[in-house]
Amino acid sequence: LADDGMCLIDEFDKMNDNDRTSLHEAMEQQTITLSKAGIQATLNARASILASCLPKNTYYDPTQPLHKNCELTPPIMSRFDLIFVLQDVHNQDKDELVARHILELHRKGDVQEKTHLNTSELQRYIRLARTYKPKITAEAHQRLVKCYKKLREDRTYVRGAAGVTVRQLESLIRLSEAITRVHLEEKVTVDYVNQAFELQMDTLKRVERENIDLEDDAPAPAEQPAPESAGAAEPAGRAAGGGRKRATKITFAEYQRIGNMLTRHLYDKELANEEVKEVDLIEWYMEQVEEDITTEAQLEEQQHMIQLIINRMIDKDRVILVYRASDDAKRPEGRVLVKHPNYPVGEQLG
Repeated sequence: LADDGMCLIDEFDKMNDNDRTSLHEAMEQQTITLSKAGIQATLNARASILASCLPKNTYYDPTQPLHKNCELTPPIMSRFDLIFVLQDVHNQDKDELVARHILELHRKGDVQEKTHLNTSELQRYIRLARTYKPKITAEAHQRLVKCYKKLREDRTYVRGAAGVTVRQLESLIRLSEAITRVHLEEKVTVDYVNQAFELQMDTLKRVERENIDLEDDAPAPAEQPAPESAGAAEPAGRAAGGGRKRATKITFAEYQRIGNMLTRHLYDKELANEEVKEVDLIEWYMEQVEEDITTEAQLEEQQHMIQLIINRMIDKDRVILVYRASDDAKRPEGRVLVKHPNYPVGEQLG
């Protein structure tokens, strides 16, 4: 019935074991085999499956891995490309937003929200995107291999009891092609593979949030040619190790707090029709924390940290957009920043 469409399953964990097992073939080979009254038929089941389930103890326990919270077997879990954990976290801003929305529905009926695309335009866009058959470039091919090796090597992330198998490589390919279709492109580039890899890594992470290493999100420096002699390399080594190593790790809660401050400020300036450059955003934040800074070293550390946080919110979380690049190539911090229009202020980052 869902061939060439989507199959939505609610309370997936409550399904009969036999019915759930019959999905193995559909999710692996995209076919369904029926045997009734001596007649065997194979039907196409080229469908995407979106399933939801509840934790077995009502509330999700962040101290336990995913497969211990939900009664799902490893073979089923390994067949899903992405697995997201949605927690009911108490947040005053979000709770108020939800309450206002529900009350508006009761008061006015169906509330039409302002969107950039109406339903018919979105349907036309999806139909157009599905006509694209992107091809993987040689550079993207190499990047896919490295991403799969990274998934296999990194033991800090778990995917329930299923682990990381070749199915995750196939998932990575599907996600890369899907992102390419979203951009209406014919070729899968390295950037699209990186986006798919980040998306997959985020779903592999445990729900509990540990310290965030901002340096991991910083772009890798370009490779420098090898020095001709040991003497030439010595000054560079001294320069690299001369200063004290700056702290680049912060707690997830601290990252959330600072991120919400920055997006709130961008949102307020947007309502006032004022542009905000990156350097202005950094200066504004430094003014907010100047009472806690007592030494010059702390000042430099805070400036370095807020720069890394902004870069992460642009490159990884994508809740801040570069509206216009800097007019001066030598001063990239002059770029104009805006809050992503689809990001509600106060929403959880990452």
